[in-house]
Amino acid sequence: MSAELEQAKIENRDTYVGALITIVIAGVLLVLIIFVGMTAWLQTEINYVQQDRKINVVNTELDNLRTQQTANITQYRAVNRQEGLYAIPIDNAMKIVVERNRKK
Repeated sequence: MSAELEQAKIENRDTYVGALITIVIAGVLLVLIIFVGMTAWLQTEINYVQQDRKINVVNTELDNLRTQQTANITQYRAVNRQEGLYAIPIDNAMKIVVERNRKK
C-alpha cells in the first residue's frame, strides 16, 4: 500500500508540474502579447505626434508666396506701364470674359 501511495504522490506531482508548465507558458504568451500590443500602440502614438508636428509647421516662405499670389489676382496693378499692360482682379476678368462671350 505504501508503494501505491508513493506512486499516487508522484503522479499527483506530475499533474501539478504539467499544470504549472501550462500556466507558465500561457503567462509568458500573455505577457508577450501585451508587450507587442503596447509597443504597437506606442509607435502609433509617436507617429500621430510626428504627423501633427509636420502639419503645424509654419512655412513663412510659402505664406509670403501665397500672400503675393493672392494680391496679384485680387488687385488692380500695372504690369508694364510703358506698353499699357495692366492687371485687373480675376473676378472682374471672368465677368468681362463671360459678357464678351455672351454677346457672340
